[in-house]
Amino acid sequence: MKKVTGKALKFLRLILSVFFIVIIVFAVSIYCGNRDSLIIDAQEAGESAAETDLSSSEESESLDFETAADEQTSKAADKATEKKETKTAAPATTTAAAPPKRFTLTSQFSKGAYINSVVKLTNDNRRDAGAEKLRTDAKLMNAAQTRAEECASIDSIRVNGASHKRPDGSEWYTVLGVSENYNYGENTGQGCDTPEYMMEVWLNSKGHKANILNEDYTKIGVGCAVSSGGTVFCVQIFYRP
Repeated sequence: MKKVTGKALKFLRLILSVFFIVIIVFAVSIYCGNRDSLIIDAQEAGESAAETDLSSSEESESLDFETAADEQTSKAADKATEKKETKTAAPATTTAAAPPKRFTLTSQFSKGAYINSVVKLTNDNRRDAGAEKLRTDAKLMNAAQTRAEECASIDSIRVNGASHKRPDGSEWYTVLGVSENYNYGENTGQGCDTPEYMMEVWLNSKGHKANILNEDYTKIGVGCAVSSGGTVFCVQIFYRP
């Protein structure tokens, strides 16, 4: 009985030893397998982190490039805006009114030629309107020349802002030796360097045109003078019986 019991105990111890060894081996195997898995996971996690850093870096570079491009675009836009604003803010320039045309006496064109042209153009326009031709008259020619010279002496066809006045303030028709006017009309003009231009100005004025085409007038006198500043003055005096 004792021998059986002793053998049984030895067998049991052997089994327990083998069991413990198996357990230990199994535990070690599990431990090693988990460790390798942990290492692989850690490596994969590291590679993923590296890829993430690289992606972040690329995104950062891309953002910097876009920002630089935006800055260049913004600068270009700012320059264009500044240029536009500068152009807009530049003081506006206005075209100055053309100075009055000047009449220059030359050997080819004298005051006499100017006067004769005015007489001719007056009669041409009267003919076109169906009015009779005006005849020149010595008295009217002298009076018109005096009036032209008076205007040239003060460099104006107005005296103190009033038209058809003489420099002493008297009425224009006193140049004819009359104190009252029933038979005469006067046109005055200045600053026209050609007879054609002078006639154009007069014909564009209702009152002056009425004198030129008045069918009641039969005679005309024309005078021409040039001021010290070079401005031409022309005067027409008309007569009706």
